[in-house]
Formats: sequence, structure tokens, C-alpha cells
Amino acid sequence: MKKTLATIFTFAGFAVPGCGETDSNPQRLRDHIPRNISFINREGIQYSVDVNCYADRIMALDNGEQRLHFYESASSVDNKVGLGNYVVFTGPSGFTHLLRYDKIDKPNRTLTFTDLGTGTREVTYDAQTNVADLVIAGAANTVRVDTTSGRLAIDQTGDGLYKADQAPIVDINGNVTLEEDLTQ
Repeated sequence: MKKTLATIFTFAGFAVPGCGETDSNPQRLRDHIPRNISFINREGIQYSVDVNCYADRIMALDNGEQRLHFYESASSVDNKVGLGNYVVFTGPSGFTHLLRYDKIDKPNRTLTFTDLGTGTREVTYDAQTNVADLVIAGAANTVRVDTTSGRLAIDQTGDGLYKADQAPIVDINGNVTLEEDLTQ
């Protein structure tokens, strides 16, 4: 049976009810229909990613399910972002970008990300601190690398702090969509 794609919200930022509907197993979708997050950010850049929504998380569909992170790390050792995971970045300017963590090159200390709206970005992390500044829409987002696992602790709001804040999606009209809007 072919699954159809429903839209969660468009660039206007309005959620379509039902993404978070689940059966008695909160880890499983009731209808098993992938959805699409699609928006134009305040810079006029188009973003789109297919997702499955669960009661407790949103998973991007790319080579299987990959976690989509709306919440930044709670501390510099909260290395929750793994290879293939997607990350929402919204800085103080209100510009939202959606990136995928693609690669770590440990000998050269580089991290590679794909910004789904603008293309590939590479950043080098410091050999002593294992920290890099990933500049997105003019804001420096602090990224700390666990060099053993390759997992990252990321400041997704561009304030230089790890405090488990949510990076909302802000569209071209200034509408704000939170993760809770999509999972309830």
C-alpha cells in the first residue's frame, strides 16, 4: 500500500492536526503516513523535510528515521546529536535554518553539515577544547564534539549557551511553530 504525504504546515506556519496522534503504543504512528515540514524562513529560503511524528519526538525520513532536534543540548556534555540527525537552528535574529549533521573527519577536526536550504557547510573544531563555532544567519552557534562517539552538544539558539532551550521554526511572516505544535 503506497503511503501518501500530508503537510504539517506551510510557510504560513499553520499546523494540521493529527501529526502526534498515536495508538496505544506511543512509539508508533496510528496511520503510518509520513508528513512534510515545509516553510520559507524570514530570509526567503525554502525548507522541506519528510517526517514521522511520534508522541515524544519527530523523526526525519532520510535513509531510515533520523532524529529531528528542536531542543538544544542542556550542557556541553549533553551530546545528543548523532550523525544523520537533523537540527533546527533559530538565532536571535529569528532566522531559522534546518541542518543535517553529515560527517566528522577526526584527523582534520572538521564537521560537515547540509543546510537543507543553502547547501553544505564545513566547520573546524579546536584540538584542545573540541569546540567549533557554526555560524548560521550571522549567529555563532557553539558546537562541542565528543571525539570518541562523534556526537555533538549544540547551542541551537545562537546565544553561546547550552540550556535546553527550544529552537522554534520561524517562517517568512514571523509565525512561530514549536515542536509541541507538531506532536500534540
